[in-house]
Amino acid sequence: MIFMLLVMGCRKNLTDQYERERNDVLATRTSIPSEWSPDLQLQLSYESLSEIGKSILVDALGRGQVTKEILGNTVKINLKNEIMYFSLSNAHKADLAIDLKIRGTAIWSLGSTKQKLPYTIKTKGKATIKSNAQGNLKLHIKQLQNMEISSKGNKLGLDFIKGWINKKIKEQEAFDLGSIDLKNLGLLAINVEGVKQGVNVSFLSNVPAASPLTPFTAPLEDDWELRIAEPTLTTWIRRAAFKQGIISHGVAIDPYELDFQDNTFNMLLRLWKLEGFGQWWRDYEIKGKATVTKTKVHLRGSEVVEMSKSTGAGLSDPLTLLAESYLLKSLEDQLHYAVPSTNSSSIGGRRLVVDLKKLRGESGYLAAIGSLELKSMSRQNK
Repeated sequence: MIFMLLVMGCRKNLTDQYERERNDVLATRTSIPSEWSPDLQLQLSYESLSEIGKSILVDALGRGQVTKEILGNTVKINLKNEIMYFSLSNAHKADLAIDLKIRGTAIWSLGSTKQKLPYTIKTKGKATIKSNAQGNLKLHIKQLQNMEISSKGNKLGLDFIKGWINKKIKEQEAFDLGSIDLKNLGLLAINVEGVKQGVNVSFLSNVPAASPLTPFTAPLEDDWELRIAEPTLTTWIRRAAFKQGIISHGVAIDPYELDFQDNTFNMLLRLWKLEGFGQWWRDYEIKGKATVTKTKVHLRGSEVVEMSKSTGAGLSDPLTLLAESYLLKSLEDQLHYAVPSTNSSSIGGRRLVVDLKKLRGESGYLAAIGSLELKSMSRQNK
């Protein structure tokens, strides 16, 4: 009788301990503080955004036609423009500054005479990165201003070209850059701001007391980089494990610590034997490597090391392998949700492709790094 009471007492203590851990991990932040620091942060390089912006203007302004009265005749004037230079840089918050140079030619016929008028345009302007509650990001070229247009031997007056360009800019819709899956990641807030190095897109997760990331300080070597604070990443995978509950033979799992260094990872895993005869826990360290193949994350364990255990803990190697497989797949899924995705936006026969190139573990965070590129749709379909 005394033995049974002791067993029941141990079972209750172990179950209570597991439930406390479970409740703490599954607890979520529900309100957004007036001031917050991100535990996820995406930076987009100005170089990649400028290439996209240039392509937008090539498509919008490359060719056009205007009608003008010349010497009492209504003449159709064809415009051919080449974007010589286009750059985006930080201005204020989500607003970006445009620097643009266009070299163009106006071509028309009057009677049997064909006329050509070369011109050059230098202008500044404003663009913005828009975001919404679903995590979509869009680049919008809003306006051009202080337009300077010049041409040698001009006899037409060139204001009609300015008018045509401004009209085409006003007609431009915001271009879809892609999105972050806020819902599946449990992200509560998003903020976009242009800084010296690039455009920062900051996120606040629903992880209580999440560890804030330090700001980007150096220009990116690639088109984009997403940083996820390790405590937040660990909480995501722990939540997946606790929501799963018992995986087999009365055992639940808890990956209570996760650390990435460069392209390797260490995971500390606890097996909780909660059901059936004999309650216990046993800890393991799982070591492995992270790779990226065709923009998809692959996590592979290479070594499992047994660590501490409670009294009476049974052998559980098959369960450890099952837990490892489940957890690494769950972590791959979480990283898939975190990596920016695109809805196949296209410009002039080219489609925007967001590719994940590599993962890199640093002190306190995991970085996902990739490219943002417009690629020919004909090449994509081969």
